[in-house]
Amino acid sequence: MVETQLMVLFAVLGSLIGIMYALRRIFGMERSILRMEEVILKIEKLQVKKKKR
Repeated sequence: MVETQLMVLFAVLGSLIGIMYALRRIFGMERSILRMEEVILKIEKLQVKKKKR
């Protein structure tokens, strides 16, 4: 009985840790995508300025 309870505990802890890492990765990706969009917008603005000249 004790061994099975420990196994379940480790399984739950492992899955929770996996979910936390997955969420962190998703949020990190979102942040990096937002940064990429900001950089692209800046580049577009610079190109527009060059065209106006």
